[in-house]
Amino acid sequence: MIDPEIASVLGPKTKAVNRTFNFEGAEIITQFMQCSTESDTLIVRFHGAIQRENRPLPAFQANLKQMQGYAHQITVCDPTMMTREGFSLGWYSGHEALDVQNILRRFFAQVREFLGIRRMIYLGSSGGGFAALHYSYFDSDSAAVVMGPQTSMRAHIPAALNAYVKNCWPGRSFEEVGQSIETDMCALYGNGHENSVIFVQSSGDFLHNHRHMAPFVNAVHGGGTRENKRFVLVSDFWGRQGHAGAIPHEGYIALLLAAISARSLESTDILDAYAAAAEKPLAVPTSLSKRSDVAGPDGASLRLADILRDYHLRQPMES
Repeated sequence: MIDPEIASVLGPKTKAVNRTFNFEGAEIITQFMQCSTESDTLIVRFHGAIQRENRPLPAFQANLKQMQGYAHQITVCDPTMMTREGFSLGWYSGHEALDVQNILRRFFAQVREFLGIRRMIYLGSSGGGFAALHYSYFDSDSAAVVMGPQTSMRAHIPAALNAYVKNCWPGRSFEEVGQSIETDMCALYGNGHENSVIFVQSSGDFLHNHRHMAPFVNAVHGGGTRENKRFVLVSDFWGRQGHAGAIPHEGYIALLLAAISARSLESTDILDAYAAAAEKPLAVPTSLSKRSDVAGPDGASLRLADILRDYHLRQPMES
């Protein structure tokens, strides 16, 4: 049964962006962007570290205008950070008085049911990528699109981890915290997974390559003992060394479109959709339709058209 709070906040057909839910004792502050057409897809977006002295809360990763014609979008401020102070990154993992991980799992399931969603995509980078991996894992047949994510809290910068543990789990060791929440996506995914992961990594981010990407790739392939048809890895360099800002929009937008439009969320279908989307921009200039000397469509255009046709055929019919 849909929680009345979900229906009352998401139900009204308004242009309001800010939507706040009081759900199971948690205040979940979001920004919601409704798809401009009928859609069965929802993108859930998570933020990474927030330097509170420079960026007031609530804070969000912005919804993507490029995707407004393809999917509903909801970006969420970490309830952990709204209820505790003294740290910059909470991984959407909660504290001793607020079970954020379990609450948000149920919240996303309710939103999915209310909107009639068939394809759920969890999107995040850095610490938000950790959250995307976590929530997608518990939503079978969803996809996580992650950019330079942390895959283990323990492997992250000690100062950031210690600040989180000290302020959110006072008096407990990290090992004790791990008995209450999921702290290691490598261990979680190493047992197999029913969701799909599109993992985008910058070749110039040594720390995340070494501490986070490599152990996760090893885990999802069972230490090299099994093929994984639910995992796609894309590693490239976009001109910026280090971690912050290393993966720009153009580094993942085509992959996100592939996750939305692919026939299935198996890696072969995602890669086919990605190849088509990467060859062509999302929009065709309107001036082309007015020209009489424009050549016919090329192979890349036809492949992208086939994929987008399949996407639109998947959408619910208007009543």
